[in-house]
Amino acid sequence: MTLRVVLIDDEPLARSGLRALLATQPDLEVVGEAGDGLEAIELIRTRRPDVAFLDVEMPGLDGFGMLERLAREERPWVVFVTAFDAHALRAFQMHALQYVLKPITAEALDAVMERVREVQLGSTARELTDRLERLLREREELMKPGGSAREALIDAATAAASARPTRWLVRSSGTAEVIAIDAVERIEADGDYARLHIGRQVHLHRATMQALSLDLDPRRFARVHRSHIVRIDHVRTVRSEPGGDGAVVLNDGVEVPLSRTYRDAFLSVLEGRPRGES
Repeated sequence: MTLRVVLIDDEPLARSGLRALLATQPDLEVVGEAGDGLEAIELIRTRRPDVAFLDVEMPGLDGFGMLERLAREERPWVVFVTAFDAHALRAFQMHALQYVLKPITAEALDAVMERVREVQLGSTARELTDRLERLLREREELMKPGGSAREALIDAATAAASARPTRWLVRSSGTAEVIAIDAVERIEADGDYARLHIGRQVHLHRATMQALSLDLDPRRFARVHRSHIVRIDHVRTVRSEPGGDGAVVLNDGVEVPLSRTYRDAFLSVLEGRPRGES
């Protein structure tokens, strides 16, 4: 499946650099570019892309304003491109939305596209669309007279954090068990299921890794591999290996693989920095 992509950024050099990076992705086709919000609306309505790389800050109609003018069904899946500071980035993290920081690196692009492909092929696209809708609505409601988009995003992040679930209901053989999310030490993919590890107990939960990720606090949990999520305070050591991959050793001695795709974001969270901050 080829994903149709548009690039929306008021900086021509930024668009050309991103286009060059995207050329290394075999299943993507860039079908158009726009340099401002109004031009982007017309581009999206005529080209009907699957994915839009959208600069948050543009003169005139910014990225959020552009999205607000599109009907829900007109919006493609959005990857935000931003140079926002660490506090504003919390809004994207708390709403589990995809973003990349300028200047964009090949590693960051690989990571975000892997997650976009999971969404396109999985069952979480509607949930993520709902989260974007909520972010836009909260941003509008929280925007104070004379306030900034950054301040509204921070307030939206706080609201999103308070709305996260605190438990999962795991069903098995006619029974249902309540699992506190914060008690989970690691999560391991197992086909259409996920194994929730709590001490020596393992609970088999029917859910995808992408769907579970939406419920997790990004300050407490991190994806380290397409098949593994770990709780940050359960990590003992991190080992690097040639080629960029590695391993994460947990407090109980269990070792899980660390993919180079997720490495930089994981290390940022481990060091107490929001993902993407350098």
